[in-house]
Amino acid sequence: MPKLPAPSAGVKEVRAYLVQVPMSQDISADVADEIANKWRLGRGSELHDASRTFLQDIFGNYNGWMLYRIVEEDALEDWQQSPIGIVTFYTMIGAIILTACLILQDIIRYFFNTPPQKCVQKINVPLLLQASSFTRLSMITYGILTPSSNGPPISLGGFLLAFFSAVAILGSL
Repeated sequence: MPKLPAPSAGVKEVRAYLVQVPMSQDISADVADEIANKWRLGRGSELHDASRTFLQDIFGNYNGWMLYRIVEEDALEDWQQSPIGIVTFYTMIGAIILTACLILQDIIRYFFNTPPQKCVQKINVPLLLQASSFTRLSMITYGILTPSSNGPPISLGGFLLAFFSAVAILGSL
């Protein structure tokens, strides 16, 4: 895959990238040059921030959609390989595993060592809420920082987890 130009890249570097993108999809060099020449002004930052409709207006419906998807994939790949992308991803995965282990520990401890009628009374709600707080914060952070269309749903999941945790706290008072 071609390397996404830096935000400070000039028009020539952006066009060089825009030539490489169609060629990576088995489009001939002549057609790739024709597509790239439609990019007249703008730096790499404009390409990074370009919406699907903006690229479709410049390059045509199909070519704009293809370029948008590939630019989005390249931006996500660059972000996932950056230190902040790696840290936030593994923090979120670690938080989910930690929460699952604490919930499983609580389930094993109280459901297998306690008569069924006392199980609900003995579940350690504060421990579960503390475990889920790390998960929801890491999901929200990851969702906000990721430069892809998957970011908002991940953040929404973190916000929903926070909402249901608040409901559980209010219900346990």
